[in-house]
Amino acid sequence: MIRLRHVFAPLALALALVCAGCGGGAAPEPDASRDVAARFLDEIRAGKAEAAWEGTSTEFKSLLGRDGFVAYVRKHPALKEKEPPLFVSFNSAERNGIPVGECAFRSASKKSAVKVLVAKENGTWKVERLTVD
Repeated sequence: MIRLRHVFAPLALALALVCAGCGGGAAPEPDASRDVAARFLDEIRAGKAEAAWEGTSTEFKSLLGRDGFVAYVRKHPALKEKEPPLFVSFNSAERNGIPVGECAFRSASKKSAVKVLVAKENGTWKVERLTVD
């Protein structure tokens, strides 16, 4: 019985350490999240859809697809206004146990609300969601 304890204790510890690293880690910093979201929106506004696309997560890409992303941008003129959107607020939350940051913006014309959700992927904060109301 003692032998089993000596075998399982290190295994249990190793499993606990691995699982502790499985989560998204710490919540995003407001300034860092805002920078990621603002850069993404600036790239869209500048007509650099490819650069904006590269700053998105795998989930974003699989849900929307490149053509869907281009169509979404085309459908929402607030994303292409001459003036940058105005930052309104930041909220930290968890989505499926993963820390995320939600950055809310108001279009320069103040006609639309723009929300950008950022999440960590492979150690880098990336855009997870984009909504325009």
